[in-house]
Amino acid sequence: MGLSHLYLIWYGDILSNYALLGFWLLLFRKRDDRTILGWAIALLVVGPLLTTFVLKLPQLLAATPEAAAALAKAQSERSAALKVALFPSFTDGNWWDVVKAGATFHRVEFLHIMVLHSVGLMGRFLLGFYVGRRRLFHDAAQHLPLFRRLLYGALAMGVVGGGVGAVVQQLIIRKILDPDALPTWLPFAMTPLRTMGEVGFAATYVLSITLLFQRATFQRILSVLAPVGRMALTNYLSQSVISVLVFYGYGLGLFGKLAPSLCILYCLGVFAVQIVFSHLWLSRFRFGPMEWVWRSLTYGKAQPMRKSAGSPGAAMAT
Repeated sequence: MGLSHLYLIWYGDILSNYALLGFWLLLFRKRDDRTILGWAIALLVVGPLLTTFVLKLPQLLAATPEAAAALAKAQSERSAALKVALFPSFTDGNWWDVVKAGATFHRVEFLHIMVLHSVGLMGRFLLGFYVGRRRLFHDAAQHLPLFRRLLYGALAMGVVGGGVGAVVQQLIIRKILDPDALPTWLPFAMTPLRTMGEVGFAATYVLSITLLFQRATFQRILSVLAPVGRMALTNYLSQSVISVLVFYGYGLGLFGKLAPSLCILYCLGVFAVQIVFSHLWLSRFRFGPMEWVWRSLTYGKAQPMRKSAGSPGAAMAT
């Protein structure tokens, strides 16, 4: 599914990476919780630093700072030239043109970065594995004091890590810092901060939703989103299908033409439609369309799709 999505619809697929990384969890299934948590933290810290080191290695091996800056500038220019060369395929090309351009862009710009990022991603997988093993979210009501303490820490991590990253990004955008002549140490200092911000904000979202869900009012509000989560794979893939038809040349051709504010409204609009669709679909069926395909392939036979009139699931949907 991931490779079909990547090469036939959109080059930014993450399913293929997640599928491959999931196999490595088998190595940890008999390890104790402390070992799993230790590996998770180690990979979260070492992975991004290793990625930065490999990407910056040609500059680190340069004889002089000037040579390093020249290498960085040349790489930036190659990347920009590739984008300029492929841009017409996305804006004016037919479906096959877009498929070829997407495959080229993924191979040249994405593939090596995704491989390198897999080390850090594995740390996040193990962190989730640890939380699942401890069943923290299975019995959320019993862990509320822990969740509150974690929320404050996660929010602080997100604000510090994300805030520093945003400041440096603005300094580069405003040309106060030259992107082709950044100090050698800066990327290595920013990498753990960026990881801290990403993990911190992700944990903040999860913990906030979990805590809010303990209140009856918010439980009713947040339950509206439950069918979207039960059809996450279908909704993820359908967002790609909808968006390529909106933005690429063989659709409405709005690639690069919408202001950021309109892009936000577009995303909210698509998601609102998916909320309604997910409710309607699951009122009749047990799984989303792609979830059904996934389960059927996993078990080697077609799974029952329609709900029976008297089933608990049908009653809950009603």
